[in-house]
Amino acid sequence: MVLTGGSSLLPGIGELAEDVFLKPARIGWPTYDGALADVARNPRFATVMGLLTEALSQRLRGRQGAAQVGSSSRP
Repeated sequence: MVLTGGSSLLPGIGELAEDVFLKPARIGWPTYDGALADVARNPRFATVMGLLTEALSQRLRGRQGAAQVGSSSRP
């Protein structure tokens, strides 16, 4: 189990989650190397950073797909 969000920073929350769910738990820290990385690398922002990463990935896949469709439709 990966804990994210501001409440994942509460002392002892990882151990509490393991006791409640009977599964290993850890705090999720987003990886980011861009502007304001020192701020963005915080469990508070893990959800939004994950959503932004996925949106970028889908956008890049869409561009690649459009380029492939466009190149194959030419005579």
